[in-house]
Amino acid sequence: MKTTMTAKVSVTRISTHARVHRTTDRPDLQALCAAAHDAPLDAARAASVWPDLTARAAGTLVKALRRMGLLGRGGTLTAAGERCRAAAQVVEVEEGQHHLWVAEHPLLGRRALHVERVGDDDRRRDDRGRDDDVIALSGDACDAHPRPSVLTGQELLVERVGPGDLAPAGRISPQTAATLTVDVDFDADRATWTLEGTLHGAREGQDFRTVPVRLELDTQALYARWEPDWSVERGRLLMGYDDDPSDPPFFRDWTYDPVTLPDGGTFRDVTVLGVPVAPLDDAEAARWALALWARRAAALDAPTRRDALTRDYAALVAGTPVAAVPAPALDALLQRLRADRARDAFWRVAAPHDLNPTEVIR
Repeated sequence: MKTTMTAKVSVTRISTHARVHRTTDRPDLQALCAAAHDAPLDAARAASVWPDLTARAAGTLVKALRRMGLLGRGGTLTAAGERCRAAAQVVEVEEGQHHLWVAEHPLLGRRALHVERVGDDDRRRDDRGRDDDVIALSGDACDAHPRPSVLTGQELLVERVGPGDLAPAGRISPQTAATLTVDVDFDADRATWTLEGTLHGAREGQDFRTVPVRLELDTQALYARWEPDWSVERGRLLMGYDDDPSDPPFFRDWTYDPVTLPDGGTFRDVTVLGVPVAPLDDAEAARWALALWARRAAALDAPTRRDALTRDYAALVAGTPVAAVPAPALDALLQRLRADRARDAFWRVAAPHDLNPTEVIR
């Protein structure tokens, strides 16, 4: 039981003044942080790690590590320094004019997909924009968590800079659309989303596709919200017999329009594949069982006695939602075959019992 949902997501390029925190690989600093893990790092210990440094350069390097937040007072390792020691990564901060590609959707919130520093030529082009292209960005225009760039994979945290608590105005470019895809596996109780599209802006457009991101969803409860006839206890959709020749017989594909995700927006034309179904009540179960038996009898290629038909029926319904329904009477089977206009099957079932099968039907 699975479904795939898609929705269009607007992506806007915003040019604004911002402070950007970038997570950068710095294996060159990892050895220094490892040395500081064993004992406080001073100029002498730094020079022992990088032997080519002069004493003055080693002292300058230690001060730089403090300014980067890797070392505390006395040369001890900070939490950022521990991260560098373990993963060879540091967070570097740059401030200035940037292009932000921002996506917005109820499932994603409003987040920066990618950030680029604006060059002089790009800045001059931005300055020629119309006044109605300028918007005031709210304080939550980008989320407050580091996110990987969809183009480089580099973790980014965007913090806009403005006077006091006011965010500056930003100049926007026409919106483009990306595609949000949500895959739900109800049987595995797993849901993920991906986003793909093209970033247009100062540089040539580049395609991107994010890695799947896990959604915390109770998928059974979710489907129960979409389908009022879904039985959580039985794990099946309860319904009347619909004369559907699907094989296997107790699974259906259902389309819903629209559906919603909790705090995740609305999706249209959503088809759930392989929905397990079951009869709504005993009367529907009897109709379903008889129809299955008639379908099996219609496939017979030779006259078959009742005891063989009964054994075939038991095997047919075993393990299905109609397993508790006893084999219908032979005349009920014949009536169903006649209603289905299965003339040859009618005779193959009736012949071993009566050469005048209309008498059996009465």
